Amino acid sequence: MNGYGMLSWWALSPSKNLSSFLSGKQNDVNVLLINNHDPGSIIKTISGNKLDFSDQKVTFYVLEPQMEQLARHLLLLYIACDASLGVQEKVELYLEVYGNSLIRNATNEYISTHSDLFMKWVTDLDVMKSQFPLVDLTLLKYKERDYLDATLKFWRGRDTYVFDIHKMWDFRVRETLGGRYDVKENAFDWDRLMTLHERGAGIIQKQEYESFRSKGLAFESRSGDYDVPNRTLSSPIVVEQGIMKRGYFGDIMTGPFISFGIESENESLFKKSNNIYQHNSLDVATYNLQQCFDNFPSNTENIRIRLLHGRDLQTFTSKPQYAKLFDLIYISGDAVGMLNQQIPPLLAPDGSLLVESPKFIIDLKKELLTAVTQGLMEKAENCNLSCKTETKEDCPFQHNYLHFKL
Repeated sequence: MNGYGMLSWWALSPSKNLSSFLSGKQNDVNVLLINNHDPGSIIKTISGNKLDFSDQKVTFYVLEPQMEQLARHLLLLYIACDASLGVQEKVELYLEVYGNSLIRNATNEYISTHSDLFMKWVTDLDVMKSQFPLVDLTLLKYKERDYLDATLKFWRGRDTYVFDIHKMWDFRVRETLGGRYDVKENAFDWDRLMTLHERGAGIIQKQEYESFRSKGLAFESRSGDYDVPNRTLSSPIVVEQGIMKRGYFGDIMTGPFISFGIESENESLFKKSNNIYQHNSLDVATYNLQQCFDNFPSNTENIRIRLLHGRDLQTFTSKPQYAKLFDLIYISGDAVGMLNQQIPPLLAPDGSLLVESPKFIIDLKKELLTAVTQGLMEKAENCNLSCKTETKEDCPFQHNYLHFKL
């Protein structure tokens, strides 16, 4: 297992307001997000004030390979909508759940309490529709909802299982660094400076990145003890003879900084003194989420987020109602293999395809990233998709996304 892990809990590129690809649409809008891993772009699009939700219905279809990822979508979207929380409290809670391996006791209690609520919704979709109509689970099969229910039950933390994520994290770090473990701080800083900074994430500071790499704590916004394992970051794996074991099998190298913490319209966050940034990724993420939650609509009647589970596009290609349905399809940087001949029939006339760059995967060195980008362009050409993003062959780090149209 490399540093990126077997599954991801966060996006590989800055969250994007997708409405710029949807402007001018007269009818209802449908968006398919494949392996997006977090709801950042959905939140940014809903709060972006560029779509008229009073006149248009907008439906997001979210396809993820792991049920645990869908469960986190549900939790993070609920936090974004939780009217009992102030904006600052909402921001801090979101970032803590989203990006920290260890959380405060109060946060753990929030997760446990709301897992009870979510379990009621999973087993009674009519109740969910009346209480939280923004998210729709009706496309999940019965066995998938059973699995989701079991995941939420584990999140409550009322069992005897010890989810020692601190120990698991250190084991992964040792496994990844090998002989460099004794000088791990130097190894961490090399990756930060020579990879993340070179590729556009220069705002990530040494202290916060080292804290993530060494123990999985990316966002420490409050004083207090971060000492309770974040069970939402657990996932099972078959170890032998069908026996399942829970552990942490996600990213330990790039971190959760990219989605909200490296870009912002607030230029003052990127001021330098003596060529050193005066703010950090936490400051950027906090500002961006404050803006999103301040502008999040109170009425989401015409917005639906439909969660689906799958490792391929069979769910969509096997059913005629999805033909030419999607005005926009988004594919994450770790799922570019899903760009194939099944994509074009799903695109609506004048629909767009947005493919995330995998440039922030630290394990992908420049030569390999160049090859991945070239392979992506060839796949798109084979699907009769034309690239609308100006690219340079010798600069694979140039863009966070590539935009294609039929």
